[in-house]
Amino acid sequence: RNEMDFDKAIDIAFGACSDAQLRRRAEEYLEQCQSAPAIWMHLMNLLRQGLHTQRPEVAFWCCKTLSSVIPTKPLGPPETSEVTELLFGWMQKVLADGSIGTLVPYIRSMFAQVVGVLYQKLWPESWPSFWPTLLQLCKASPGPATFDMFLRLAQAVD
Repeated sequence: RNEMDFDKAIDIAFGACSDAQLRRRAEEYLEQCQSAPAIWMHLMNLLRQGLHTQRPEVAFWCCKTLSSVIPTKPLGPPETSEVTELLFGWMQKVLADGSIGTLVPYIRSMFAQVVGVLYQKLWPESWPSFWPTLLQLCKASPGPATFDMFLRLAQAVD
């Protein structure tokens, strides 16, 4: 699956495509991507690049897919460490530089949903640092955007 196909499928599936058959093919392609063995690596690469650097449709698809993959994927210590560091690392960056404010609200909500799904799976046994890390991130970058993100995360983990 090359990036061109992926980007085109995202554009068709989430765009204003009036061709129902083409839209269905794009949706089927994205469903195939979700079940591909390499999906975890692809999603981690998208996270490494930063959700804020992705088009909203790609960021949405990434979060939606992570929310459905995380509950069924066995996560050993390396995967757990990678995903938690990527998620909180991204959050630290966008809170510190203010770019969280450029994200549409539904992407912030989808990000919180991913964290919530991961929290349900890992906390407290495999992610005991969740609350201390979250509170430290909030303390390091106080402000309305941080408070908004904290509330989204609190709701997602409830």
